[in-house]
Amino acid sequence: MREGKLALALRSAEGVLVEGFAAEGKPLLEALTDGSGTIHKLRLNLKTKAEHRWFGMGERFSHYEYSGQEVDQYVYNQYRDQGLKTYMPVPFAISSGGYAIFVDTALYSTFRFHTRLSDLVEVEADLSPTNQQLVTYVFAGEPLEMVGQFTHLSGKPVLPPKWSFGPWMSSNNWDSQTEVMKQTELTAKYEIPSTVLVIEQWSDEATFYIFNDAQYEVKDGSQPFAYGDFEFPEWGRWPNPRGMVEELHDQGLKVLLWQIPIHKCMYGVAHGQRDQDEITLLEQGYCVKTADGEPFTLPYNWFKDSHILDYTHPEAAKWWFAKRQYLVDEMGVDGFKTDGGEFVFGHDLQFHDGSTGREMRNLYPNLYAGSYYDFVQQHAPEGGITFSRAGYTGAQQYPMHWAGDERSTFGAFRSSMIAGLSSSMSGIPFWGWDLGGFHGDIPTAELFVRSTQMAAFCPVMQYHAETKGEFNQDRTPWNIAERTGQPLVIELYKKYADIRMNLLPYIYDQAIKVSRTGLPMMRAMSLQYPTDPRCTEMISEYMFGESLLVAPVTEEGHGAKEVYFPEGTWLSLFQQEEVVGPRLVKVAAGLADIPVYQRANSAIALNLAEDCKLAGHVGNRVDRYEQLCFRIYVTTEMKTDFEDDLGNQVTIVAKREAGQLLLQWSGNLQTQVTFLVQQAGGVQAVHLNNSELTSVEQAESLVSSSPFPLQPNRYLVRDGELLISTSESIGSLVITA
Repeated sequence: MREGKLALALRSAEGVLVEGFAAEGKPLLEALTDGSGTIHKLRLNLKTKAEHRWFGMGERFSHYEYSGQEVDQYVYNQYRDQGLKTYMPVPFAISSGGYAIFVDTALYSTFRFHTRLSDLVEVEADLSPTNQQLVTYVFAGEPLEMVGQFTHLSGKPVLPPKWSFGPWMSSNNWDSQTEVMKQTELTAKYEIPSTVLVIEQWSDEATFYIFNDAQYEVKDGSQPFAYGDFEFPEWGRWPNPRGMVEELHDQGLKVLLWQIPIHKCMYGVAHGQRDQDEITLLEQGYCVKTADGEPFTLPYNWFKDSHILDYTHPEAAKWWFAKRQYLVDEMGVDGFKTDGGEFVFGHDLQFHDGSTGREMRNLYPNLYAGSYYDFVQQHAPEGGITFSRAGYTGAQQYPMHWAGDERSTFGAFRSSMIAGLSSSMSGIPFWGWDLGGFHGDIPTAELFVRSTQMAAFCPVMQYHAETKGEFNQDRTPWNIAERTGQPLVIELYKKYADIRMNLLPYIYDQAIKVSRTGLPMMRAMSLQYPTDPRCTEMISEYMFGESLLVAPVTEEGHGAKEVYFPEGTWLSLFQQEEVVGPRLVKVAAGLADIPVYQRANSAIALNLAEDCKLAGHVGNRVDRYEQLCFRIYVTTEMKTDFEDDLGNQVTIVAKREAGQLLLQWSGNLQTQVTFLVQQAGGVQAVHLNNSELTSVEQAESLVSSSPFPLQPNRYLVRDGELLISTSESIGSLVITA
């Protein structure tokens, strides 16, 4: 390489040229050129400090911090044991030194973090012959602030609908209407709430838009189908798919169907409609092409010799989605699981818009998922989502994503936590994983329960399983219970699915904030507490939103967890145990329990059953509350805002001093709310809007053993928690101890 002079635009977030970044004894910029002077690679030699740690870089499984590692930006399909390979790379690196680097390119790049010299970071990126400029941004500030700045460039996360934050159910084994309805019947039998059901094995596995066993007249490949063009025989696997979707909707379940962006090679096996579609695909040039203009076929991977659709071709995309339009318009499907996307092999591949395989290797997953996302938004009456495995910078504009294929081991569980933290630090917050793992034999009862607990405090809570082998591999709680001989699994899964629905108001409120700020929902401790050295490389716990500290048990056979509490005061979400940090505490965590703590001076919005207790069953409806509650934990003073999709908006301000807690709220409330004031022992008097209230225990007209629903002019103190209900949109509460 030689020193480069003109081919770099290195800017701060404000657009100011950055100087003084060159490593000692090295030029800031080196270029790899050919005899014509064309630059093929640029390398930045950035001065840093040996003690600086590095984070981000998209979804990574084996490392959360990258010192001593070379990390490349290349969309890659690695089935299990991903290591540093990833489905979702992002060339955005955050330094513990208070700065971050974003290389704004779709081409291959690699970051070498202190691999050659302890004070050197090398950022090397390919350049195309037609674009000889590399734009790199440098950010400065607190880590959370820099993540927000980065999403200002890459795109703010798009807010998914509220239903997507409830518990999901899925398995690759559900290959018939009978099986799907059997699983929903079992879900209802055990009173387990679910809001999303994914069906993978629904199509004919040839066209990927026609239901298996459907009967129809083959059409010219240019023509779409309507639902009425099909007959669904009683003997078939899907005798009434539209009726099935209607029934699932009636049960409060949204439905996603699996998709793949390929036209499948059948190796000469005749399939009338697939064959007709292929004629149109090739005649019209709707697929990606090789450098010499021939139709490209996959050289390897799980759909070898198949064509991939060129979504940059407007007519190709129109043709593709016209064939799937009946699924949304006439059947009411709510979204698609957009699997795959890691299919661009070869720098010289040609796309309709002039793009080549060099940039499309990384950009194709976003193009694919984005095309489906736009399609479902246009046609789903209540909005919809995509659920994607692969992506690149800006993938958050097409929510949601999951972590791909992992084993059912505690090691893979820990790797998935790393993937969630690194993905969130890279601007992709609405992320989940196959709890308990996807591949191989089922997880142990212990692993299933522990991963369920973590997933309940994760942006997406979903179980999923690969195709059955000799035994049923479903990750449903009832199958895990039967296979392991541990019926307690069902009870504990239900407990955390109920808690998930209890937390839905908090989760959705946080998601709204995430969509506006770009700040992650699942926050690494180093993001929230950058000056605390104990948090710098911590991967054993995280913040879920602004107010909850989550410390999953990820080691087999452990009934306790060492939890680090940063500076401040923390209250257990499940009881009145209070901890003052900074402090490392060994917390008891039996199989039924996960350590979760509420940060002082915060309010957690909850949907609770009549008794106002966590883990109470509230069903799976997202268009109303059983009881909208705010868990208020104040040690000094607080101010917080809450909003939802039902018209509720409220600002809550509280201050504790001189033996009193003053709580005020104002806004627009469409429903009665209940305040759950924590650490409220020794209450002497309670005034609501200047009127003194009566304790439930002192009110002769109420039976103290059954105080619910709580009367507006009464309050209840229960286990250190004060409860009071009101329907006023503006008010004040004074608690005197």
